[in-house]
Parts: sequence; structure tokens; C-alpha cells
Amino acid sequence: MKHLLPLLAGALLLLGACNTAYQSTARPDEPSAGDLSEAELQARELEMRRHISFAYEYFKQNNFIEAKPYYLKAFALDDRNTQATHLKRLATCYMQLGDQDSARVVLQRAVELLPDSWYEHRTLGDLLQRSGDKNAAFAEFRIAAGLKEDDWESRRDMMAILKERAEASDATEDWDAVLELLDQLIVLQPEEMRWARSKDEILSAHYDPEEVIASLRQNQAQFPQDLTIRQKLVSALVEFATPASYREALGLVDELIAAQPEQVRPYDLKATALEGLGRAEEAAVVLATLFERKPDQTDLPARIGELYLTQDNLRQARRWALRSKSAFPSYGKGGLLLARVYVASVNACAGSELNFDDKLVYELAAREFDAVADPAFRGAARQGRASLEEVLPTAEDRFFNKYDRPKKDCYRWLFE
Repeated sequence: MKHLLPLLAGALLLLGACNTAYQSTARPDEPSAGDLSEAELQARELEMRRHISFAYEYFKQNNFIEAKPYYLKAFALDDRNTQATHLKRLATCYMQLGDQDSARVVLQRAVELLPDSWYEHRTLGDLLQRSGDKNAAFAEFRIAAGLKEDDWESRRDMMAILKERAEASDATEDWDAVLELLDQLIVLQPEEMRWARSKDEILSAHYDPEEVIASLRQNQAQFPQDLTIRQKLVSALVEFATPASYREALGLVDELIAAQPEQVRPYDLKATALEGLGRAEEAAVVLATLFERKPDQTDLPARIGELYLTQDNLRQARRWALRSKSAFPSYGKGGLLLARVYVASVNACAGSELNFDDKLVYELAAREFDAVADPAFRGAARQGRASLEEVLPTAEDRFFNKYDRPKKDCYRWLFE
């Protein structure tokens, strides 16, 4: 740091560490205020105020080069620190002129002289943070926030520093401190969505699902028209997967669907909640509505068919399996589903012992398993095919039965 003149030693003790920016035209042997007569003191006071006046005029014009020396001259004459409130403007001059070190030294002296002034603590904290001294910055931000109830900037910066610490340690108590500040920011800036979103992200990553849901409920109450929050809450409730959470999700999701009828996710959430409550066929109807709107959704027909299959509604399951194969022939899930429908139809139709008709239907299932070429489902198809090996028609079966379509009435619907 550059050398200093003793000019400011009496007025700004800490500024003695600063650079040549503090030089002035005053003589080094200029007497202190205690050595002056009353008339001389008055003259000195007038000169000091004149320098302040010039400095402030230049400052208002953003002419920081001209403002700075006038501030320095004024402070050199101010043994009693009567102009301490102007130190923040001198610090601003240094900041605007790119001298961050001098600005920091001036502000450190300012907070000593004005410990209850918010601006100096806030600005010093900002400078310290930018210089990398985050612990010292945090201390200044905390003082500033204590002095100004609505100081959301200091709380924001404190939260950012704490978040870095929490990410490094991943300790719950560290994240607790971050959330406490986020709660304060949410109160101070209720219209600002980013605080609620940050809180949701932290809760989702580091906390129990019930805490996530509680936070999302609070956000939903605060921002009832925000569809993003509503969808996050519905998603969290569905993922929590309890009867109560499914029911709560169903009470919220219809508004999402009404507001965003072309969005896939709300339909999916509703179907999952209905399925979780044992209302699989209702879930299938929801997904069928979605498929009408989004016929390019590859998974939907097979998923709908699987829902019907879980309810032993084999006709509807077969219908959707065939629709899947027709719409998406390279997607293996439709063929896999159709094979499972054939197997389920044997389970529903066969007696205590398999006859040739039952084996013919198993053979239909085997053919579907064999036809699955989609790598994503090929393994499951092979397993399904292997499980049928012992129940397929044999050469002897075919010798005694000269037909290749089941004659039982309970299989007739398979060929309609």
C-alpha cells in the first residue's frame, strides 16, 4: 500500500494504513484544533465546511476524481470527527476510482466512528465479500441486518455465505441456518419467488419429505396462483405415497389440468394418485384423455392397458395393447403387455388341468414374447417366454387335435 502523510493521523487513525490517496496540500506541521484560538477555530471550521461543500457538489455530479481531494482536505481539518458521516462518500469515490483497498480502510474507520449506521456496515461487508474475506463480510452483514429490519440484501448475502459452508459440510445444522435466513427473506420480499424456490430445493435435497411438503403448503398458501408451486406440491404429495397424501394431491391437481390442459405431468400425477388409492380404472381414463391430447406419448397406451390388466379387465387391456403395437410398432412394451393378457386369459379360463385350447392361447403369448425386439424389454420377454416352455402344445397335442384356434367360448373374445 502507498505511503501516507501524517495529515490524517489525528482525524482518521485507521486511515493511517491507507495510500497516497490521502495526501493533501496542507502543511505537515499544521497545528491541531487544541492549539488554535477561537477565531482560528472558526476559520478552520469554515474552511472545512467549504471543502465538504465543494466535495459534495462534485460527488453529486459523479465527478469522483475532483470530489476525493476536497473530502481529504476536509477530514484533515476535522480533529473532532464532526464530518464522519461523509466518510461513506469518500469510500464511494475510492470504489468508483477502482481503489478497493482504500475504500475498505475508510469504511472500517467509518464503522468505528458510526457503529450504529447501517450504510457503512452494509457497504464494508460488500467490499469484504468481494475481496474474499467472507467471514469478516458475514459479521458486517449481520450487524447491518440488525440495524435495518428490512435489509434483505444483507440477509441474502449472509444466506449465500452460509449456503457455501453448508454445501461443503452438508451438516443439517448448517442447512438450518440457511433456511432460517430464507424464511426471513420470504417475509421481507413476499413477491420474490426465488427465495421460496431455493427453500424447496434445499428441503428436497437435504430434509425429510414431510418437511418439504410442509414448506410447499406454506408457499402454496402464499402464492395460490403460482402453478409451479402447486405442481411441486402435488408431485411431493404423490411421491410421499400415503392414502392421505394421494387424496390431498387429487384435491389440487384438477386446477393444474384445467390451467395447463396440454401439459403431460399433471395428468400423470393424477393417474398415479388414483392408482395409489386403488382406483386403477379411473387412472386409466385420465391417461386415455391425455393420450387423446398427446398421441405421440409412446408409453401411454401400454400403461393404460397395464392398469386395466391389474383390474382383470382383460378386454380393455388387450385393446390398449393392440393400440400400442399399432401406434408404436418398435416399442416393445405393447407386445409384452399383449403376451401377459394371453397368459391372464388362460388363468381365467382354464380348468384344473390344461387342455389343447389353453395351450394354444399360451402359444399366442409365446409368439408375442418372441416378437419383442426392443432392447429395453427384450430381457423381460425372454423370461416370459421361458416360463411357458412346459405349457406349449406338443407334437402329440397336435396329432390328436387338428385345429389351431381355441374352441372354448371363454377365448372367443381374443379373436374379435
